[in-house]
Amino acid sequence: MVSNAQIGSNRGPVQFHHIAMERAPRPLRDARALWRWYRLLRHVRPDVVSIGTPKAALLGLLAAQFAGVSARVYKVRGLRLEGARGAGRLLLWSTEWITCGAAHAALVVSPSLRNRLEGFRLAPPRKLRVLGSGSSNGVDLERFATRRSASAHTQPPADRDEVVIAFVGRMSRSKGVPELCNAFEALQSSGIASKLLLVGDFEDEVSREAVSRLSRQGLPVDVVGFVDDVRELYGRVDVLCLPTHREGFPNVVLEAAAAAVPAVTTRATGAVDSVIDGVTGVLVPVGDTSALVRALATLCADGTLRRRMGTAARQRVAEEFDRRRLWQLEGDFYLEIQSASTRSNRRRSSRP
Repeated sequence: MVSNAQIGSNRGPVQFHHIAMERAPRPLRDARALWRWYRLLRHVRPDVVSIGTPKAALLGLLAAQFAGVSARVYKVRGLRLEGARGAGRLLLWSTEWITCGAAHAALVVSPSLRNRLEGFRLAPPRKLRVLGSGSSNGVDLERFATRRSASAHTQPPADRDEVVIAFVGRMSRSKGVPELCNAFEALQSSGIASKLLLVGDFEDEVSREAVSRLSRQGLPVDVVGFVDDVRELYGRVDVLCLPTHREGFPNVVLEAAAAAVPAVTTRATGAVDSVIDGVTGVLVPVGDTSALVRALATLCADGTLRRRMGTAARQRVAEEFDRRRLWQLEGDFYLEIQSASTRSNRRRSSRP
């Protein structure tokens, strides 16, 4: 993995540097990366350092602390320790605790993730901040608008009868792909006219085998793989399904909402914030295939409900998750952090 460090200060323009790091622990290489971080920060002398992703944040924020950077921000987009067990979970908790300790503030992408950080005692509440209703970067409303969203999602596509259920993302066990395949198989057995559209790359054999099983049965499954631009796909989708086990905040739900597509997702961390249950979509318990089947069956059977939820989803994303609004909030946040740091430095320098 290569970390692209964007360094900004009031002493010059934005600069880009590359520090090589691997995602897995590599003590010697990590020590060299820490030293490179330290030397870079001592040279640039930034006013604020903001770092995301667990490995980069751990090394970068420690280096920033050693280098005396007076405003350090950890951008928390998720907690890997939620899916870990035993010694691995303890290791991940420890590294998150160290990272949060090295930061002056943690910018968290969802309210439920903030609650998890508090619950795990990784940081005190005063350090944790969620901007608006959350999300990592909001959504570009115009980019994901479709003819269906522009017309308030009033008419279904005229060239088909089946309901298209889409999954968009990394196809893995942690994203709930096996549960989705089991649920779709149950829908087909019940005679519900539906089609499954899978967008993304496989990340484990369990998910690959689950999808292969559907194909061997001749069920209507379309696996399109990774797609750079999914805008056109949302115009063909009736329901987004994300039966995830954990998230920071799922961007795909916001993108679907911008296209007036309702979502079925879980009450997992992060995902629970992306849908208003019964209004913009449906929330089900994590790992509950039966509940997933019921939610999908209800939406497949009721086009009016789908359209009403899609319209509500589009309205909510416009009011709470417009990218421009999130950018403004984030800009104000960093100005606030920098101002607080400046005041703190002045107080320290004025002491006898």
